[in-house]
Amino acid sequence: MKSWSHSNRGKTLELYIDHANAMYHQRGQAIVIRQHPEVKVTRVDGKRILSGFYKEKGAPDYIGLIDQLPVCFDAKETNSKTSFPLKNIKAHQIKYLSEWDKQGGMSFLIIYFSALKEVYLFPYKALQTSLNEAAVSGVKSIPYKVIQEWGHLIKSGDKITLDWLSTAWEARE
Repeated sequence: MKSWSHSNRGKTLELYIDHANAMYHQRGQAIVIRQHPEVKVTRVDGKRILSGFYKEKGAPDYIGLIDQLPVCFDAKETNSKTSFPLKNIKAHQIKYLSEWDKQGGMSFLIIYFSALKEVYLFPYKALQTSLNEAAVSGVKSIPYKVIQEWGHLIKSGDKITLDWLSTAWEARE
């Protein structure tokens, strides 16, 4: 997977996730949709949007159901080889993941380390522990080793380049 620019960071990851979600839906394994924040268009030129803004802060990127289990996750990307910057996670996203978890749903981040070409499923509980430790110590990132230890490496499988669903089930066990 490769990023084209800072503005497109995460787009390739999202394409792989969208493909996996389509395959899961086709197979009857899950229904997971990508959320798009609502945009207020302020200027158009014919059919082309020239400017606009997000009406409100959006929920995490993906929500859905896996065998009657609610799932909520966000896709994140970093080019760092040593850590995942906490600034990449917004407070409102953490709030949604927390609320989802409290209601008994599965919530997590999918983090792509582009320089390492590795993708991890990082469960919400591990994220919360990392955030609590960061608040005490003042660090501004989650070390790669922590993500390796508490996260779950996502691999390809069954004609799916990024088989996050199999990894999510393994993470729950």
